Order: sequence, then C-alpha cells, then structure tokens
Amino acid sequence: MTYYECEACGQLADFADAHGRPLRRECPACEDPTVWKTAFADEQSGVSF
Repeated sequence: MTYYECEACGQLADFADAHGRPLRRECPACEDPTVWKTAFADEQSGVSF
C-alpha cells in the first residue's frame, strides 16, 4: 500500500491508481490542486497508525 503526501500541507492519502508516481490532485485540506509525492510504501504488511 502506498501513501501520498500533499506538498503544500502534509495531508496523507492513498491513491490506488497512482502506481508510485508523483501526481497532481485536489487536496481536501487545501481545497486546491496540489502535487502529491510518495510518503511511504509497505507492500508486504500494510500500514497501521
């Protein structure tokens, strides 16, 4: 599972269709299109908070 981080505010999200590439999407916190980069990935065990 790969999680992405908004460069503007640090919001985390999971975009299943991004496949590990940086992308530009609307951030729910910023309410603007922002660049999202990979924050972390864990293909084996998932991620727990």
